[in-house]
Amino acid sequence: MSSPNYPQPLIVPPLKAHKQTMILLHGRGSNGPQFGEDLLRTQLPSSPTSSSPFPETLRTAFPHAKFVFPTASKRRAVQFNRSVITQWFDLWWSPPSSKSNSEKTVFSHREELQIRGLRESTTFLHDLLRQEIALVEGGAKNVVLGGISQGCATSLVACLLWDGVSGVGEEGEALGALVGFCGRLPFGTWVRDIIIGDDGVKDDGGIEGEEFNPFSFGDIRMEEDGFQQDRDPVGKAIDFLREELEIPRSSNMASSPSEFLFQRTPIFFGHGTKDGTVPMCLGKEAANCLEAMGMDVSWNEYERLGHWYSEDMLRDCVNFIREKTDWE
Repeated sequence: MSSPNYPQPLIVPPLKAHKQTMILLHGRGSNGPQFGEDLLRTQLPSSPTSSSPFPETLRTAFPHAKFVFPTASKRRAVQFNRSVITQWFDLWWSPPSSKSNSEKTVFSHREELQIRGLRESTTFLHDLLRQEIALVEGGAKNVVLGGISQGCATSLVACLLWDGVSGVGEEGEALGALVGFCGRLPFGTWVRDIIIGDDGVKDDGGIEGEEFNPFSFGDIRMEEDGFQQDRDPVGKAIDFLREELEIPRSSNMASSPSEFLFQRTPIFFGHGTKDGTVPMCLGKEAANCLEAMGMDVSWNEYERLGHWYSEDMLRDCVNFIREKTDWE
């Protein structure tokens, strides 16, 4: 089958000299121009430190930032009778039940549907990141990656598997920050179980109808797939994601790195308490999982907000980026 077609991203140039780049991904069924234009038009609540008489937006908050809004390829959605829609990966997403605030409630089924799209979209994003990093002074520290909903989920995986290597003999560079709105971590239950280990307290939040342990195949699978039994839990979790998505390590990377690049990238999570599409418990579970993997995580809840961003969420995101980076 032919490779997926990712349309040209919407690119919004900086208001001043180019010093930073933000790459932000839309949700399932949307596209880069639609998401990007709406996002950049949104006015932020006034800041006590702002001296401008005009309402602030993301562009005016970061006048040196170039904004890149990619569009996902069109894929058949199994859940919608194989209709063709824009999505970063396919998935089967069941509607939340009345127990949607319980972390034991299962919402996602048939997670194997995610694999191909996540592999292709992660590879696409890594190529896009390398292109944009080469164009901005200061390199990867001046690039922020993120997205909303499925775009958030995809950016999380891309960040976890980012090796930061652009050429032979080069060392990897960590991204400046990661921002996610109303998202979750694909294969999050499995990654969590790897992180907490066999002695951890596990709930029944696997795939409905089965207890799935990614290491349940024993020593045979561990040896055949290249997993190292003496790896630390974070290394095992990354090995698991790479094996599932068939994304190998860069030849420049150590086989057992003492530190992963994503551990140097701070992450902002924003989620609405009334999100009926990706319930907040899944976002919180992702935040807890990434924190356990060594990331600097800022978790933010927004009362009465559904599956979207809000002006307050964007203001908090701006303040987070300003705090965690040296962006003007």
